[in-house]
Parts: sequence; C-alpha cells; structure tokens
Amino acid sequence: MNPHRGIHSSAAPFQGPGRQVQGGPTFAVLVLLPLLAVAGSDGLRATLDFTTGVLSLVSLTAAACWGLLAADRLFLSSRQRLIGQAVSRTTAAASPAFLLLHVTVKVSLGQVDLLGALIPFGLGVGGTAGLIGFGALTGCC
Repeated sequence: MNPHRGIHSSAAPFQGPGRQVQGGPTFAVLVLLPLLAVAGSDGLRATLDFTTGVLSLVSLTAAACWGLLAADRLFLSSRQRLIGQAVSRTTAAASPAFLLLHVTVKVSLGQVDLLGALIPFGLGVGGTAGLIGFGALTGCC
C-alpha cells in the first residue's frame, strides 16, 4: 500500500511568469541605460562607458573558464560539474546582453558610428577605426 497515492492536489502548480514577461525587464534595461548615458551626468557616462566593456569581457572569459572547469571528470564530482555548467551557461547568456549594451552605449555617446559598430572594418582598417573593426568582427562570431 502506497500512502502517498491517495493524495491529490486540486490546485495547479505555480508556473511563474511567461517568457515575454521575463524578457520585459531585460529589454527595458537595455533600452534605458543608453538613454541614461545620453541624458545622465558626465560621471554616469564615464561609468557606463567603462563598465559595460569590462562586464562583457569578464562574462565571456568566465563562461569559457567555467566551461573548461565543468568538463573535468577527474577531480570534480557530478554535482560540482553540474554547478560549474550552470555558472558557465549563466555567464554565457549574460555576455551578449553586456556586449549589446556596450555597443549601444558607445553609439549613443557618439564614440562610434553605427556603420562601424555593425559592419566589421566599415570605417577603415587603420588606427582607431581598425580597432573598432576588430571589435565588430569579434561581436559577429
């Protein structure tokens, strides 16, 4: 006899908000932060200009490092590997958002033309335009 078999719940389990509702705050942040970069103070502009690029770089690096660490079967247990995979996936999912935010802040501050941000080497290959071209090229990959 199974004592748990007779227990039935009439209430449906909580599903949580749908995907569109979850994406709304993310979209709002990605739209509002560049607007704050244009309308905000000089200190806020400098902070967003610097931190969005650093967060993009750190999140991409962390995704690769945690992915390599999670692949180790010799020293890590299966639970530790699952946690490492979760951290790797989370940082990998956050990195495109930081990269998009970095590009939009640079374009909104007028430091890069939209053509140079979207098309690799669209502004040329020499000097600062070449560095922007390499950034656009890595964003495509």
